[in-house]
Amino acid sequence: MIGGALLPLLIFAGIAFFTYERAQEEARADVRTRADLLRAHMSKLVQLNLMLLDRLQERFDGVEGRAISARQAEYHRYLANIRTRHPEVLSLTVIGADGVPLAHSHQFPVPKTTTAVDRDYFVAQRDRNTGLFVSAPLVSRITNEPGFVLSLRRSRRDGTFDGIYAASLRSSYLSEFWEDITFHGPADETVSLVRSDGVVLARYPQVINGAQERLSAKNPLVAFMASGRVSGMWQTKWGMDGTERISASRKLEGVPLYVNYAVTTQSAFAAWRRDMTMMGAVALAATLLLVLLSMLVRRRNVSLKRAYAALEDAQGRFRTVANAAPVMLWITGPKGPEFINRSALGFVGARDNDVRGLRFGHLIHEDDRRRFLENYELAFAAADPFDALCRFKRADGEYRWMRSLGEPRRDEEGEMVGYVGASFDVQELVEAQDSLRDADRRKDEFLAALSHELRNPLSAITLSTEVLARAHIKDPQARSALHIISRQLGQLQRLVDDLLDTARATYDKLVLARHPVEILGVASNVVGTHQQQHGSHRRITVNGEPVWVNADVARLQQMLANLIDNAIKYGGMNIEVRVRAVDESAEISVTDDGEGISPDVLPRLFQPFAQGAQTLERARGGLGLGLALVSRLASLHGGSIQAESRGQGKGSTFTIRLPRGTAPAGGISGPVPVQRVAPRRVLIIEDQQDARDSLRMLLELDGHDVAIARDGAEGLAKLANMDPDAALVDIGLPGIDGYEVARRAKELPNRKNILLIALSGYAQREDRERSREAGFDLHLAKPVAYDDLRQALSKPPVAIAAVRQN
Repeated sequence: MIGGALLPLLIFAGIAFFTYERAQEEARADVRTRADLLRAHMSKLVQLNLMLLDRLQERFDGVEGRAISARQAEYHRYLANIRTRHPEVLSLTVIGADGVPLAHSHQFPVPKTTTAVDRDYFVAQRDRNTGLFVSAPLVSRITNEPGFVLSLRRSRRDGTFDGIYAASLRSSYLSEFWEDITFHGPADETVSLVRSDGVVLARYPQVINGAQERLSAKNPLVAFMASGRVSGMWQTKWGMDGTERISASRKLEGVPLYVNYAVTTQSAFAAWRRDMTMMGAVALAATLLLVLLSMLVRRRNVSLKRAYAALEDAQGRFRTVANAAPVMLWITGPKGPEFINRSALGFVGARDNDVRGLRFGHLIHEDDRRRFLENYELAFAAADPFDALCRFKRADGEYRWMRSLGEPRRDEEGEMVGYVGASFDVQELVEAQDSLRDADRRKDEFLAALSHELRNPLSAITLSTEVLARAHIKDPQARSALHIISRQLGQLQRLVDDLLDTARATYDKLVLARHPVEILGVASNVVGTHQQQHGSHRRITVNGEPVWVNADVARLQQMLANLIDNAIKYGGMNIEVRVRAVDESAEISVTDDGEGISPDVLPRLFQPFAQGAQTLERARGGLGLGLALVSRLASLHGGSIQAESRGQGKGSTFTIRLPRGTAPAGGISGPVPVQRVAPRRVLIIEDQQDARDSLRMLLELDGHDVAIARDGAEGLAKLANMDPDAALVDIGLPGIDGYEVARRAKELPNRKNILLIALSGYAQREDRERSREAGFDLHLAKPVAYDDLRQALSKPPVAIAAVRQN
């Protein structure tokens, strides 16, 4: 009876021991996971900065220091542009052999008094040529911010020292990164980035502000780094406070740096202590009650039946203790589950009397089931502990990632009879890890995929409408429908261009082709186009005086068209465009009598998407990017834009101000008309059937002899055999892409007489440079403007050869 009375305490002790071991393993697993996550991110960060150093080495190796200093402004912009894309980078610097920076990402010009000759990384590269060298913490003499430096040696042709390339990383980046990903992390965790000699480069939660700190020889991390291992884990008392901690360290691949994650055992086991305190109180209360009952039974000589009742009561209290546990506890035998606590029953949606017949196999996700059951059977056969991660179906039908841990149960003879185990919901941890891995990839893929996937169908539709326009359709309704398609296609192209231009502006990739432009003429052309489209419903006028500016005429037309479209969209029936000179500025104003703008919207009017949310723009179409793009383009021209309105229903005025320019000495030159193109032999290499067929039909309508190829291999064969005058090559071909076609075409004996034109949905400056390097003569962006293609085909092969030679 006394033994039965002590049963709750014994059970509690067993559960406490088992859950303590599990809590320890779980804490270690969490520390390992966080250390691996830290190593993965910091390795990626360091490798990215090594790539930046390699990029500097490729750009500046072989360039003398005097040449770099002479073009310091250009290189300053180059380095600053790279740095702005990488928030973790403090600065990028090219330093000469005398220690004076030749070019710097933050300052131009760099003062001659600024020197790195006393920095450890400069001394190491100068005296020992250490390859990659990681400096101790320091404060930048130019930006006055704390950080540390990754450096590579800069050498002359004879191998002598000629300076260094340096990439400085912010000391605060580690803290910012860790705070972002561990919103619910342990309270007493610490994260460190340490050099192999024990110098601490960055730390969380404290931020190192340039002061050098070296770990003591007694620190276990120092002993770990000295051992030469790449990963390690320990639990011991260390640190200035002598607190026991669980720590995991990892070496970063390819560099002499280590990351360390540590958390106090008090914090790691806080939840376990709280649960055990509650369970212990219940077990102690049950034990005291049973002891008192036993004493009363012995004193009063009660029947054996009351003793059995007391035992059953003790078992019931055991179930109460187990059911109070916050984790899912279970016991399995040879024939399946024998006990699962209330948390587990609630998860699977079962009742107490269903336990014996419950089978967990059908609750496991079909992609994980076979692996889970095989691991369970192997562990059971070997009488080993069981540890598995898989998705279980919850009672509401949702699959959740669960980690299940089991310890073997044995009978009196020591034979394996089942497991005592627990399962933990780790869904949030798995999702967080997946999100971290996918975030960078999705961001990098989005803009390129959007540009290509939207421009390809637009190109086929544009060329097809051009074919229909030449078909002399007699049905007036069909002609009207064609006009509608053309107008809406133009609107769709503007929406795509606005979206892509806004993305480019965000990443500073918009490039202007500026030259002297007379604004009144540009405004008249834009107004004429809109008056043709909307003249029956609206009155659109232009007046003013000729004013010259230095601008990109295409972007200027885009700004005016967006403002007029905005006025039409918001009810303007009378729209006036006015051009005038005011002091040193040229002003273009667009005034309408439409709905006007409320005062609370005006401050946010030129922010992307903000106006759509405030003025129900979604109901009227558009992406809410037009005004934001106009503002950005005006800024790139050195100007500005301002909006005015007296309120709702009182119209609005948008005014663009640009710096005035001077008229060219030769006066105004009109556009060169496209001459009638003599019939050519043209080869189209395009894998998309719609784009290929629409371009073929349009060229054949102009009398050209057209052949087609569906991939790069077929295209190369026809380039060699048919001797075409021109070849239109899509860049994104399957198998052999367009760049490879151009490179291989260089070896063809008839290459000098073939006009090689690249067609691509990728139309940024780097894409055009890449196509030129591959061997293309021209690069046309999709959707292709057929007038541009006719202009290119109008050049005779002899002229093309001469241009290529020059």
